[in-house]
Amino acid sequence: MHIGLVLNDRTTRGSSNSELVRCLCQRKIDYRLVLPDHTTIYTHGTKAEIRTDDGVLKKKSIIVNCLGGSSNKGLVLLHCLEDLGYRVVNKATPWRYSKIKPLTSALLTANTIPHPDGVFGVGWPKWATDYAASKLLGALVKKPWRGSKGRGISYIPTRTKLSQLVGRTGLRDAYIYLQTYIKNSGRHIRVIVIGGQVIAAIYRVHRKGQFITGAHLGFGKPVVCPLTDEIVDLSLRATKCIGLDIAGVDLIEDSKGLYVLELNSWPGGHLDFQRATGISIAESIVAYLVKEFDDKG
Repeated sequence: MHIGLVLNDRTTRGSSNSELVRCLCQRKIDYRLVLPDHTTIYTHGTKAEIRTDDGVLKKKSIIVNCLGGSSNKGLVLLHCLEDLGYRVVNKATPWRYSKIKPLTSALLTANTIPHPDGVFGVGWPKWATDYAASKLLGALVKKPWRGSKGRGISYIPTRTKLSQLVGRTGLRDAYIYLQTYIKNSGRHIRVIVIGGQVIAAIYRVHRKGQFITGAHLGFGKPVVCPLTDEIVDLSLRATKCIGLDIAGVDLIEDSKGLYVLELNSWPGGHLDFQRATGISIAESIVAYLVKEFDDKG
């Protein structure tokens, strides 16, 4: 069995990538790092050869998309590998849809999956602030189009604050993304989905004075979240509609039910998740890869 890990950093920094490499080594599974800046593709007639720093990539390799942040080079490489017949886990298009929040919102809406009401646009004409305030009642949340770990998110409690934040004049390339603020008990749910199966879920508790959690913000002690039929069904539907093989699905609850906040194509927080549940995300990913290789050859 051969694994190709597409990522941007040879040092495999970050718990998600380092844990995955550790598990692969523990199982003595052959893997290679496929770095976009250190990979070339040779084509001749109907044949192609992928060369990395570690040598030629075997045709039967399973390609795992380990890209965490934005990577246009990585996406181009993944598209090429897919077109050349490599089996890719977390393909390029689903990965992109999970990274760009308006694309996620559009797919969730089209598939009738509950998520917070929103207003977004690549520009922000003069009437947009009034329009957003008329559609999204109460407090709002402004999020970046791309981003993770809770960075760049702003809480907007009033209409006045909204005007101050986005302005009333037309903005070119504003990339505004607003959502209704969901009041809850100060926590959200992180669900891990691997290969169409929910492996476990935890509560991420907000620190006092914060309305969001994120790796750079920190959060309270993670607690196991019991898996209900609603949590499992919503997480699987959301993952399937985006098209991800591996995902961290963030849910939030209020008195009316559950909503999908976002999907993470390469979920972090492995250690906190394992402390709370006793389940290793990395080991679960490796087990899934082994099963896929055994089942499909």
